[in-house]
Amino acid sequence: MATIESRPYLTPGANSVEAKISLVPDGLDLDRIGEDWAPGDDLTFRCIASLDDLFWAETSIDRGEAISLVVVVACASARARWRAEAPFKAVGGTWCAELELVVDGGAIAVDLTADVWVVGPGRTGSSNAAHAIHQGAKLWQLGSPMWIPLERASTDFPTSALSFSGTGRRAVPWSVEIAADAEPHWSISGSVRLYVNTDLEVCHS
Repeated sequence: MATIESRPYLTPGANSVEAKISLVPDGLDLDRIGEDWAPGDDLTFRCIASLDDLFWAETSIDRGEAISLVVVVACASARARWRAEAPFKAVGGTWCAELELVVDGGAIAVDLTADVWVVGPGRTGSSNAAHAIHQGAKLWQLGSPMWIPLERASTDFPTSALSFSGTGRRAVPWSVEIAADAEPHWSISGSVRLYVNTDLEVCHS
């Protein structure tokens, strides 16, 4: 569900940053990754972003100050998270940043979320010089994280086998979990799931 977040520093308008996430190689389609991805294969995300001229006026940040592009990919089922960061640089008069993030295919299941941030020195407007700049401020991010289902559509009840000890779960044979942040358009496999504990011998029979 989308939320409105109030931040104690100047932020740019939603359209002052343009960011695009894709997969490497270009033949992989995020919309079809559940059909094309083979479990265990690493996934490489590429993000390219640019800043509009309005960005600088809206944030009161001077061109040339350190501004970074950050991409965060998370797998709730595996309780794992990956992050990559790259600086914005002036290229032909436009401030751009590009990065690639490799996600361990052996550590993911069910689905992923991908978020993009622009991080830099936020201007708070404080008259106190010690508090006038919020270093490492999250100036901009996607309206909502991208949801990336990894599984094919199926009529079977969504089930995954994994190590409960390795993912911080209780030592029980199985559990049913519901995604608290599930959106109405999510499929059942992205919202409710049966997990089987591979740490127990009985779950291998």
